[in-house]
Order: sequence, then structure tokens, then C-alpha cells
Amino acid sequence: MRRPEGFTRRAFETEAIRVTPNNMRAVAEWCNGRVVEDENPHIEFKPAMPNYGGRLARAHQGDWIMRASKGFKLYRDKQFREAFEPKRNNSMKFDEILSVVKEAMRKQDAATYLGVSGDTKDVAQKATLRILKITQ
Repeated sequence: MRRPEGFTRRAFETEAIRVTPNNMRAVAEWCNGRVVEDENPHIEFKPAMPNYGGRLARAHQGDWIMRASKGFKLYRDKQFREAFEPKRNNSMKFDEILSVVKEAMRKQDAATYLGVSGDTKDVAQKATLRILKITQ
């Protein structure tokens, strides 16, 4: 038997917004929902996924509403943060990579100055891995 291979879930870009007390009306309008003002204000909207059994989804303060290909989807904060990360533009990526490179150079400089450059074997490897993560 061959060894299992590694796989990455295909990434996709989307739009999402976190519900706050200040943006409920605007978010409800964006997702074609409505604000329900009771003891626990929330937004009700028709979700894209049929797993609600025809019921409306209820987004409370702190929840996320994401635009999906067939409508909108509800995520609780923890669930959303585990599945998505903010989209970074090239300027943001450049700044992050520059920061990684500068940090690696400072570590190498300090090690050279102190005469312990053998202690920095993994500096380049760690920097490379961080850069790869930024560019993915």
C-alpha cells in the first residue's frame, strides 16, 4: 500500500461581515434579512444551505454572515475564525515578509557579533516557512 498523501482544501475568496449592534441594519439589508428587536436582537435571513430545514438563520452579535455562491451562510465567531483568515493584499504581504526578513537578519547579526552563529541554523528555515505561509 502506498503511503497517504497530504492534501489542502481548495481556498476560495468570499466576503463576510461580523454582526455588531452598530451594523445590524446594514448587514440585514446586505443579506436580504431583517433585524428582530427583542430581548436578544438578531438578524434573520434565509441561508444558502438547506440544513436549516426551511427555517431562517439567526445571526446574533459576534456572529459572521458570509456570502456564498448560492446565498448567505451563518458562522459563529469561533467557527469562522477557524475556517477563514483575512485576505491580504500585496502591500500587506510585502510588509509581513519584510518584517520576517529583518527579524532573521537581526538574529543573524546578533549571533555573528556574539560569535555564536552556529546557534542560528534554523533562522533561515523558520523565516522561509513563515514567508511561504504568508504567500499562500
